[in-house]
Amino acid sequence: INYAIPIQIVKNVTENILENYNGTTPTSVYKPTIGFGIKTSNSKYTYDETNGYGYITETVSIASVTENSIADIIGLDVDYQLVSIIINNNEFTLNRYFEIDDILLSTRINDTI
Repeated sequence: INYAIPIQIVKNVTENILENYNGTTPTSVYKPTIGFGIKTSNSKYTYDETNGYGYITETVSIASVTENSIADIIGLDVDYQLVSIIINNNEFTLNRYFEIDDILLSTRINDTI
């Protein structure tokens, strides 16, 4: 599975479905909607000789904000750069745009974002 879908996504989706299953009704994945669109820039690959592998980093910014959304209410605006998301006082650094969805899939009811 890790070849087609990163294992962290599989893990978060599986836990999310199990957390929301009530024992009788099939469930789907739940994730909070923050109300912003994403754009990326400055994507680059860096090879780490010490570890023998590389990684990609990119600048993650807001492309759009939905009116009256959480993002709008807290004052996020187009072109703001997103560097991290804090959930329940745990900070998650953003190096790639898709990490936002990965992180939000791990949230649960009553979590604080």
